[in-house]
Amino acid sequence: MKRSIRFISLLLGMLFLASVLIACDSESENDNDRANENETNASDEHDMIVADGVAKYTLVYPDNASSSVKAAMNSFLDAIKQATGVTLETKTDYLKRGALYDSQSSEILFGRTGYDETKQALKTIEDSQFTIQKIGNKLVVVSPTDTLLENAVKYFTGTLIPANLEESNGKKSLRVAQYTSEKNAISNEDMIGSTPLADYVIIYETERAGYGEIATRLSEIIKEAFDVILPVYADNRREESAAEILIGKTNRQISQTLYTEAKPQLMTYKAVLKGNKLQIISGGPYSARECVDYLRFSLSTLKNDGEYFATDLAPDTKILSSSADLRIMTSNILAARWGEDSGTESAKIIPPVAQRVEIYAAVLAKYQPDAVGLQETDQKWIDQLPAYLTLLKNDYGLEYTWVFKEQDGVQNLTSILYRSDKYELVDSGVQVNSYWNVAQKGYHLRLYTWVNLKEKSDPTHQFVLLNTHWAWESDEWIQKSVDEEIELIKTLRTRFSLPIFCTGDFNSKQDSAEYNRFMSEAGLNDLCKQAREAACLVNECGGCGNIGSPRSGGNYIDHIFGSGGYTVKRYETVVGNRIHWLSDHAPHYVDIKLS
Repeated sequence: MKRSIRFISLLLGMLFLASVLIACDSESENDNDRANENETNASDEHDMIVADGVAKYTLVYPDNASSSVKAAMNSFLDAIKQATGVTLETKTDYLKRGALYDSQSSEILFGRTGYDETKQALKTIEDSQFTIQKIGNKLVVVSPTDTLLENAVKYFTGTLIPANLEESNGKKSLRVAQYTSEKNAISNEDMIGSTPLADYVIIYETERAGYGEIATRLSEIIKEAFDVILPVYADNRREESAAEILIGKTNRQISQTLYTEAKPQLMTYKAVLKGNKLQIISGGPYSARECVDYLRFSLSTLKNDGEYFATDLAPDTKILSSSADLRIMTSNILAARWGEDSGTESAKIIPPVAQRVEIYAAVLAKYQPDAVGLQETDQKWIDQLPAYLTLLKNDYGLEYTWVFKEQDGVQNLTSILYRSDKYELVDSGVQVNSYWNVAQKGYHLRLYTWVNLKEKSDPTHQFVLLNTHWAWESDEWIQKSVDEEIELIKTLRTRFSLPIFCTGDFNSKQDSAEYNRFMSEAGLNDLCKQAREAACLVNECGGCGNIGSPRSGGNYIDHIFGSGGYTVKRYETVVGNRIHWLSDHAPHYVDIKLS
């Protein structure tokens, strides 16, 4: 009897344990089901381009997109709108003012963006293919050859949209779908037009500096992409060949004709194929380099005479603010000695002055400042900038005179530009810093230059501009920078009963001890702060950062100060296209109403 009871108890215990294990297994299965369900729901969030008439994706395209990319992109957006009635938002891949890349957001990366998902997709295809594939939360639409994006859009419109379009309660939805073209989508012979690529030579302009490096870059790109070595020649050292790739306004007749017809603006480019001549037309060496980089994926698709991948890289035009009389700019444009010639690791990515000067000339053309305090204009800038000042006069009607680019026969890195077509130079002067040993250094850096300018059309508009570049090397030098400029301002104020404006790279942040002492003892105001108070400060960027990187934060060490009768109408740090390749500083400008 006892044994029976023990057996029954043991049996009941085993049954209870089995039921617990079964319950645990069941709970585990339920948990797995919930996990799978959550995963499904999470993925569904990024599987709809449009859901119930609401856009779920934003389209991102390259900041330097070619005309063929933009045309294909517009067709892509139009196809989605026609199918769903929804217009997707768009933006470029350029991250401005400290914005961080969000890998989790639902985005269509259209064309060769700078993001990792695009680069990953490109690794899976050849030059003759296009792909539409989902990587993470991004739908990548890309081809190594820009012109093939049109085929990608046709496939998306004709096949993927009809197969993935849904409607419920009168609202349209469009699911994400993928496709990669076959490798034999097009013939990829190494030809330009009807001529073998190997028959070409590369010829570059010698009238302006900087094109030789671009020609070499193109030759290296072609060697890597096609395993063909094209010789490179200066236009004045090679007789004309039957088949030529021409970079810049060479001495060839076709270059002269095409440049006369096109009248290219600064920071623009396009390629023109005419017979056996492929002409790269650009505003300067920097935009020529951008064009050459596009040729890596496009040379073998240039089959017919015509224009290819024209684009504009220049910053947006900003006209003088309403009721303002004057625009003053301060610009540290990075000396070659601390830029590409510095020998540092970062110097490897910095474009040479011969390219950066085109970027800065475009800033002058678009913003048209009346007076500019320049910093770091070393010998390469002294050599390169005059040709672009001539270009600004001839092509844009802007006549700039460069004051104090040299001092006592020595290069001066703290100089001034002013609109001599608009202003008359009444007086000017230079004061050398007491602590800077020019004989030892071989150039001027820490000094003060000033001009008294009067507007030709209205002589009552008159002012003084003082430009400098303060020291950072020691506390003693910093204090002398402050002391000497304060004394100079007092002298100028006594001499001229006029508004005085001070520009410069002061190497001192807003509200630092030396900044506050300078403003207090010199009787000055910070025009950036005045703009903030008047609600006409455009951005809080600051403008300083590593060259090649978007600018962010309030790291203000470039300032514009003022005293006398004036009102601030606008203050902006220029951070538009390619400014981050100009310098480790961005230009600042202020629009002023003179009292």
